[in-house]
Amino acid sequence: MHEILYENRFLLFLLSIILLLIAFPFADQAAQSETVLRPAFTLVIFSGIHAMQRNRGILVLAMIIGIPAILARWIVSDIASISSELYTLLFSMLFFSLLCLFLLSAVLGTDRITRDTIFGAIGIYLTLGITWALSYQFVDTLIPGALQNVHSETAYLYFSFVTLTTLGYGDITPLIPVTESMAMFEAVIGQLYIAVLIARLVSSLSR
Repeated sequence: MHEILYENRFLLFLLSIILLLIAFPFADQAAQSETVLRPAFTLVIFSGIHAMQRNRGILVLAMIIGIPAILARWIVSDIASISSELYTLLFSMLFFSLLCLFLLSAVLGTDRITRDTIFGAIGIYLTLGITWALSYQFVDTLIPGALQNVHSETAYLYFSFVTLTTLGYGDITPLIPVTESMAMFEAVIGQLYIAVLIARLVSSLSR
């Protein structure tokens, strides 16, 4: 059973990420948004830690960041202050960033492309979008007005994926140099990732 779960670790992670993305719009409609997001975020963190379990160094680091991220979502976020919100966002950002790096190493560094590897590649792309969304929210909380026309947590996610995919609808715009630079880098990373992934897959299939 344990081996089956490990062999499908990226699929489990991808499903948890999709669940989190589905939870965001429902959170906007809920009286207490955290009651919807907390379980979803917790599931993603646990599935991410599960995916890293055979790399002891990365696993320890993931737990050091992941456990405070979970506690922040369940405890600290109930404290109505800017500092508690920044603390929650910071640990979530750090965990998702570590997760991106691990997944990139695991997916692009493998010699054999499997179905689970493909799931991992999709998971990386979605994780990039969520990581940038948390980063935009962090900056906008730290510097109010860093983004224009943002009224909910889902708006950060929406802006992040619109930028990552270079759709650029223009309904939400960065207003300060920091968020302008972030949006620029996210757009570049989104295009580079797809190009590198396709090149990696073609290279593996041609062997």
